[in-house]
Amino acid sequence: MIYTTDSLHDYIASFTHYLTAEEQASVVRAFHLAERAHRGQNRHSGEPYITHPVAVAAILADLRLDADALSAALLHDVIEDTKIPREEIKMLTSITVLHLVDAVSKLDHLGFASKEDAQAENFRRMLLAMTQDIRVMLIKLADRLHNMRTLGSLKVHKKRRIAQETLDIYVPIARRLGLNRVYNELHDLAFQAIHPKRYEVLQKALKAISGGSRALRIEALLSDLEAYLRANGVSASVSGQPKSLYGIYQKMRSQHMRFEQVNELFGCRIIVNDTISCYTAMGLIHQRYKPIPGKIKDYIAISKLNGYQSLHTTVFGPFQAPLEIQIRTEKMHHIAETGLAAHWRYKHENNDSSSLLAAQQAARHWLRQLLEIQSKTDSSKEFLSHVKKDLFPSEVYVFTPQGDTIALPRGASALDFAYAVHTEIGHHCHRIKINQQYKPLKTLLKNGDRVEVITSKTAIPHSIWLNWVTTGRARSSIRHFLNRYPDISEKQLRANLLVGEAKYLILEGKLIESAHWARCCSPIYGDAITGGINDRSGDSLIIHRTHCLQLKQKIKEGSLIPIPLEWSKDHHKEKFYNCRIELWTDNEPDKLAKIIHAIAHLNISIIDINLHAFENKASIHIFITVSLPNRSYLARLFKQLRNTHVVHHLQRTLT
Repeated sequence: MIYTTDSLHDYIASFTHYLTAEEQASVVRAFHLAERAHRGQNRHSGEPYITHPVAVAAILADLRLDADALSAALLHDVIEDTKIPREEIKMLTSITVLHLVDAVSKLDHLGFASKEDAQAENFRRMLLAMTQDIRVMLIKLADRLHNMRTLGSLKVHKKRRIAQETLDIYVPIARRLGLNRVYNELHDLAFQAIHPKRYEVLQKALKAISGGSRALRIEALLSDLEAYLRANGVSASVSGQPKSLYGIYQKMRSQHMRFEQVNELFGCRIIVNDTISCYTAMGLIHQRYKPIPGKIKDYIAISKLNGYQSLHTTVFGPFQAPLEIQIRTEKMHHIAETGLAAHWRYKHENNDSSSLLAAQQAARHWLRQLLEIQSKTDSSKEFLSHVKKDLFPSEVYVFTPQGDTIALPRGASALDFAYAVHTEIGHHCHRIKINQQYKPLKTLLKNGDRVEVITSKTAIPHSIWLNWVTTGRARSSIRHFLNRYPDISEKQLRANLLVGEAKYLILEGKLIESAHWARCCSPIYGDAITGGINDRSGDSLIIHRTHCLQLKQKIKEGSLIPIPLEWSKDHHKEKFYNCRIELWTDNEPDKLAKIIHAIAHLNISIIDINLHAFENKASIHIFITVSLPNRSYLARLFKQLRNTHVVHHLQRTLT
């Protein structure tokens, strides 16, 4: 086809018909500016460069975006690739269009240490611009979609690099914003670019079984199902659609299947008039075909956070194979295909769907999280790394105690949930209740869990938390907190919050009030000591001897966070500590008397005595708890007991 200014002008008129005459005129002005700016420039394919921005605008028009977005799409490469000044864009269009074009423009004209740095910084700027106006990302997605459609003229290595970047970043963002139509096409185009031979083989195989008798049987099934619903009072439009090639390929890889073994090659979509009819249709279908347990999902009652609403069910169909069926209204279908872009189609309606409004709120929440992550990262690479973690393809839906829904990546922990609620909630997460039961902070969440966060002002992040979180928001928040204290470890900081602002981590009156002495090892002044904080609490410091066996076991299990402690230099000598010792002696009355007398001779108080006789009853094992001021007194006690010559073995209790 030979492209001319007139033919492109006519094409623009064809896809802007939904705009007012004034809005169409503004888009035409943007087109003429773009055509003049790119005149003489060609794409790799040899086509005039202007065909690319026109195609991008057409993609956005298919989503029914407004005139400013279409104008910005037409001009999105002008700042980067031409000498047209910004002021001319502003004069001929508007300040809004100029801001959109600025946000979409790449940063190739800036100097970076590497191509990766440039890409990360470009993406960071684009995401931050998206937090101000979601149309920035919609333009960028349309730009990427057209580039993916026209990869044919590029070299193989460049095709694969662009396709992999598309899979890593743009595909998940399209899904996050609910643009399923864009999401599915980008998936298949990236698959075709990375694995062209596999794509071709699958395409031929799917085409082979889509014709002939199978196609006739599928068509008969759809017609029969539509007639069945109408006969039972539900007006419906029933259609079938094949699964995406990328989806089929992923299923074959993950389940080690051959193409012939894949049963779910196409699905069935039912469009009805209203929400009540959705549920009625599902009930009728379950009467006709047996539903598969665990495959029924109600995304109408609990919509996805990108606004998606539909009923899903998988039944044993007439071909002795599973058949996936989606049931939704026409409006639900449009939102399912175009996501947040549907806002521009329905923004003038007073009865805007609650799912779309909820999706907009969820999107704003996500965008605020992007700003928060940005404020807590030191580099564009780190920012991009954290954001990628929030773009996982699968989600788990959990509930707050008030019944609000929070979506998290699959594999997210209870601690991720705390940070999703609010950064300060995460920082001071003290304990977690999941379904009314206390659970460790690292517990992985499941769909439907009801999660309650209990906070404490003395609970603060610990480096081990980084091993327990998945989301970019949680990781960046924890790292930012830990980096705020370069001269003091977070372990010491947590202890300081318990004992107050002290120069040393001291064990005296002030700490005694907020800490507990471990009974398993009974530390006394002078011992090497380690504090332990339970990972489900933040304000209960247990003081152990460093070599305590129970302490070591709990640290190994990850249920206790260790905190190195020191004794203060100005220890109060009048302070006494309980110390548990154990010894073995002969089972004779005078032996025990000599032991008690030796202890009393040193003016040491006995708190408790327990005796255990051995099976032969010839020897006894004695546990004695005494009150001592320090290790020096303990050494004198051991010497005194050994001098009685009645003790076979003597030691402190380790656990």
